[in-house]
Amino acid sequence: MAVPIIVDVAGAVEENSGFKSVDEEAEDKGEGDVEDEEAFDEADEVVAEVANVTPTWDRPRKGILKITGQGTISVKADSTVGFHIEVHTVDSMNPTLYFDVTQDECYFSYGGLPTADGGTLSSSARVEFGEAYVTNPKGKDAAKLSEGQGPYKHWLSIDLVNGVLRYGRGYCTASLVLLQAALKKKEDKMFVYVDKWWEWVKGLQHVVVKQTGGRQLTDMVIDPFPLVRDLPPYVVKDQDITLDDLESGVVIVVANLPAACQVLYRNAAGPKIVLDALDFPEFSQAIERSVRNEGLVGYELLRKKAANHGGKLSGTYLRITIGTNLGNSPGIPYVLEIWPSRHQSPIHDHGDSFAVIKVLHGQINAYYFDSL
Repeated sequence: MAVPIIVDVAGAVEENSGFKSVDEEAEDKGEGDVEDEEAFDEADEVVAEVANVTPTWDRPRKGILKITGQGTISVKADSTVGFHIEVHTVDSMNPTLYFDVTQDECYFSYGGLPTADGGTLSSSARVEFGEAYVTNPKGKDAAKLSEGQGPYKHWLSIDLVNGVLRYGRGYCTASLVLLQAALKKKEDKMFVYVDKWWEWVKGLQHVVVKQTGGRQLTDMVIDPFPLVRDLPPYVVKDQDITLDDLESGVVIVVANLPAACQVLYRNAAGPKIVLDALDFPEFSQAIERSVRNEGLVGYELLRKKAANHGGKLSGTYLRITIGTNLGNSPGIPYVLEIWPSRHQSPIHDHGDSFAVIKVLHGQINAYYFDSL
């Protein structure tokens, strides 16, 4: 018996229009708005541009957490030497949170502590978090920067409610956390700080991001919410959700999707969006035969596509656009894709976009990678 092909319909629209779009395969991803408190000084930017100056530690990016004490800071940086984030508290007499990653180390620290005479220690007099608080889910070496790699998307999540700091690179997901610090413990069904001294973390607000060498930092995004657990990839109808589903968090209802995804879902999720319709109940079998047999339409289209992409037949799939380009996306927002079994495609960048995928025949396996 032949392994069934995968046929899916994907809808996508672009971020800046209020909707989101992708022009190839579809992924589901979104990020919050950028909010810089005192980003680069305009005059300094002009001088740097004219003089062709490469910004380093002396030209930081600045921003603010929309919700004091929590949020996710994401920055694209190309330095393979060093990257640094500091988050200052509302009260200047409280410590500052620091995060550093280089080719040699990756760690959280704090500094700026008040001294006995009422002064404060300098930012250079920092204290690294103790081992009792810190874990490296993928090992210490995995968290360090590597020579010759990059650019990186660095992200730091500050989870106020659960008292967890998380650092990762690439896609912001729990499976890609490289460094984690737990400042709270569960006590009487509530999370409380291991030591009340850590309560200063609740006042974190002002963000400063720097790197050593490399080009100017780009694409800084401060999302108001932390990474607590991964958003489930499966969508169920409101009437099908159960208490067990709410507890496990393995599915999500339509109402919890981003606005753009809700629009796409309602267009693609209808019970009549099917492949084997009443007027052609063997449609999936016909497609299977067509893409597997030389000389038939599907196979010849795949072979023609392979000739234009390195000659590898297994690196091809078929795309049939559906509907009209409405001007709110880079292309036609709805696409029917036909994937013969064990076929794949080149890697595509679908960052800053939303999509909904409905599998009409076969199945899809999804994987997250820490670098591509």
